[in-house]
This record gives sequence, structure tokens and C-alpha cells, in this order.
Amino acid sequence: MTTVKNIYDFIDGFAPFDTAMSFDNVGILVGNAETETKKVLVSLDVSPEAVSEAKEKNCDLIVSHHPVIFNPLRSLKAEDVVYTLAKSDISVISAHTNLDMARGGVNDCLCDVLGIHGVSEMFLDGCPIGRTGSISKMKTEAFMKLVKERLSANSVRYVKGSDFCEKIAVVCGSGGDGVDAAISAGADTLLTGEAKYNHFLYAAEKKINLIEAGHFATENVVVPVLCKKLSERFPEIEFVISERNKELPLLFSL
Repeated sequence: MTTVKNIYDFIDGFAPFDTAMSFDNVGILVGNAETETKKVLVSLDVSPEAVSEAKEKNCDLIVSHHPVIFNPLRSLKAEDVVYTLAKSDISVISAHTNLDMARGGVNDCLCDVLGIHGVSEMFLDGCPIGRTGSISKMKTEAFMKLVKERLSANSVRYVKGSDFCEKIAVVCGSGGDGVDAAISAGADTLLTGEAKYNHFLYAAEKKINLIEAGHFATENVVVPVLCKKLSERFPEIEFVISERNKELPLLFSL
């Protein structure tokens, strides 16, 4: 019998939950660790759509990147995702910043998809939350197009600090504050999922390319890799990738 805890322990072996950043909430967030599991949905988010999909596919566990519970719950109503999960006996394991930092985790998967080689860790706030590596030198516009295509991103925003891209720093998710770390690592380009206006201004001042490809797009790359890893370790369990967890169309132009 394979339990929720067995899967938790396996993930803990390559992405230790105790390495997650202090603000984070990771681990078994819904359910009983000793519950048997037979079918698992792997998804970036535990969205209402993903939960409906799990119910329809008779999944008893969701393994997600983003925590299903991030802020303290002050109430629990019938329409809430956590309520639906508990009522449907669906457990959740969330591996967030611990999976960002892990070898073979989110940032390494992002580098793989983009063909970045010679990858090494890049530290922010004392944590190896980013990566740096190299690509064949290309014009900045060409690299941005490659990013959009390889990540299937809805959109890409950028500030151009250099005409070319060759040494790339990546921080999946929200990494716009990594400009100084990227510069210290000798990068000419920082790629991340989210950046603020002041980050773009600062990057322009420092003459470094800052490319924002979307939080979802820079992190969803880990889902198929994680699903494959779990399937190989637990062949007796069916693991399926969520088909309904998609990037939201946050930008709309008339």
C-alpha cells in the first residue's frame, strides 16, 4: 500500500521541505498522511478547475507546486477549494520554494527548456533560488522570441539593457528583485516570471536585460518532469498531469 506520506517522503528526498523559505507553506496541507493513494493529479496550482478535474478522474491526491493554503484561513465556506478537497477526501502535497531551489527543480527545468548550459546556483537572500548559465550569443529580441515560444507564454515584457544575450540568470516566479544578484553573477540578462515597474527601471539603469515571461509560464515547466519522476518511483500509482490548469489571460489589448 502506498500512502500520501510515502509520496511526501520521496519528494522530501530530492526537494527537502525544510529548505523552503520562511514565508512559505509546504508539505501535506490537506488530508491524512497515512491515507492510501492510487491516482494522483500533478498540477502547478490547486485551482477550482484542477480540483474538479481531480474529482472527475477519481484522484485521491493532488501534488502541486503552489500551496493550496498560503495565507491563514479565517473561515471555510462550502465554495472554498479547501472545503471541497476535504469533503471529497482529496489530499494535497505542495512543494513550493523547496522545489524552486532543488537540483532538478523548477529553475533547472526552466534552464533545460531554454537550452541554457553550464548552469550554476544564484543566491538571493542567502538561498539558491536562482540559476545562471550560458546560451549561444544572440540578439535580445531573438532570445525573447525563443522564451515566448519555448515556454508557450501568453506574453513577454522586457526592458532592453543590452543588444545581445549570452549569460542568462533565471529566477522562476517572482524574481524581479534579482537584478543585483544577476549582475554580480556576470549575467547580461535576467529572466523571471514577474517583475515590478521599479525593477524594470533599475534594470534599464544598470544596462541589463530584464525579461518577464509570466509566473505560470516560468514554473509550469516543472510539472511534466515531476510527474515523470513520481511515475518512475511509484509505478503502481497512476499519475496524470492536469489538463485544466492553464495560464490566465492577464493581459488584454483592444
